[in-house]
Amino acid sequence: MICSRAELLVYLKKTATIAEADLALLDMLHPMAEQALKDTLENDLEYALHTEYLPIGKPYPARTDLADYDWNSSGRVVPRRGNRNSSIYLQLKHTPVWLAGLEVWEDLDAYAGQATGSFEDDDKLTVGDDYYLDLSDQGTYSESGMLINESGWPTEPRTVKVTYYGGWKQEQLSSVASAIKMAAILTVTRAFNEARTQATTSGAGAITEEDIGKYRVKYDQGTSSSLNGMVISVPPEALNLVARFKNYGRYLA
Repeated sequence: MICSRAELLVYLKKTATIAEADLALLDMLHPMAEQALKDTLENDLEYALHTEYLPIGKPYPARTDLADYDWNSSGRVVPRRGNRNSSIYLQLKHTPVWLAGLEVWEDLDAYAGQATGSFEDDDKLTVGDDYYLDLSDQGTYSESGMLINESGWPTEPRTVKVTYYGGWKQEQLSSVASAIKMAAILTVTRAFNEARTQATTSGAGAITEEDIGKYRVKYDQGTSSSLNGMVISVPPEALNLVARFKNYGRYLA
């Protein structure tokens, strides 16, 4: 989780006491609200291992057009430098991308790893030789998520496999990336307060008392059923906090 239950209770000023039903509602909404934030940024945000098959979304030359290709010193087929269809950049999705654990394979006949014998050891590239990671000032991770190959990356879709650790570590979510944690807290607490308000105004909770004569009903106002189709969205103030963390570069690279 980006933020903890304890941090949410502090922000809600409910560290001393909270109803059991409200705590259950908070625990249910917590991962949903954090996922809404991740979906908005199109980034998992938290430090984890990822695999991507690239490139995607570009026009590709015919595979038989060998005039567009050369062989590098390792005997690999690569797009000819200066070829208008090739790019020296590959943009990874889940930033920041960490240098430690980064591995890259290039295989023009991989078919996104579905071909037999694709992305084997002989297809692995060497960081600092075949390509490099656009490191941030800290020198251990890249906020841009750019892999740069001066000879140009293949243009055929899904011919490059990248495994890497991406996202912010917990200690950074309380320091250089604390805006992400604050945005998560705002999103979760907004969803929690809206759900409780909806329950109070609509009687959406479970029935706890019911009489037959002159029918009377009482609802539990704090249960998870109070969601009643509520859509969780990221509030504007949270979006303002995390604007710089949205990875626009991968749409351009």
